[in-house]
Amino acid sequence: MYSSPSMQTVSFNLKVEKQKRLKRIRQKRTQLEELILQQIAFKNLVQRNKVSETSSLAPPPSGSVIRLPFIILNTDVRTVIDCSISSDKCEYLFNFDNTFEIHDDIEILKRMGMSLGLESGKCTADNLVVAKSLIPRSLETYVIGIARGTSQTSSFPGDLDSASLNGRRSFSHSSTALSESRGQTPSSFNEEEEDDDDEPSSPE
Repeated sequence: MYSSPSMQTVSFNLKVEKQKRLKRIRQKRTQLEELILQQIAFKNLVQRNKVSETSSLAPPPSGSVIRLPFIILNTDVRTVIDCSISSDKCEYLFNFDNTFEIHDDIEILKRMGMSLGLESGKCTADNLVVAKSLIPRSLETYVIGIARGTSQTSSFPGDLDSASLNGRRSFSHSSTALSESRGQTPSSFNEEEEDDDDEPSSPE
């Protein structure tokens, strides 16, 4: 004979479902805020480059230009690095025998101040006006929240997948696509600290 669930069970299930949905909302809000910071950083960089070209009356020398996207690998000067490049130059395999750091373009742009100090809580009133001018008006409330440190975001374990970073890392380069929300790149990795059975495939 079928018996309907008790009100207590229904209430508990609703609370669980509510928490799951709130978690997804916080995650999506975190991704949205990171995308907003990326857009501000990119547009601010474009404006700075335009001002530089206008003042110099010429584009910069080709050898002085770093195209987006890019990554920077940093390690000790004594580290032995083995780099393999695929024939189409779209995949790079690095093998380090020591701790190394990875910095992506967004992290570098933030360090250069292209995000106007929003992510560090050091955004001045003037910079906040500039930041708001670089995004659609419908997103201004998010920028204000980021600047004031009142954004309702939450981080969760597992957001950054550090799997297969056991001293080897394979990179694929695309000039037309950016990840949905890259966030900050893990700062350092050590081959001895990671134990991953999955080996990255060798470049063609």
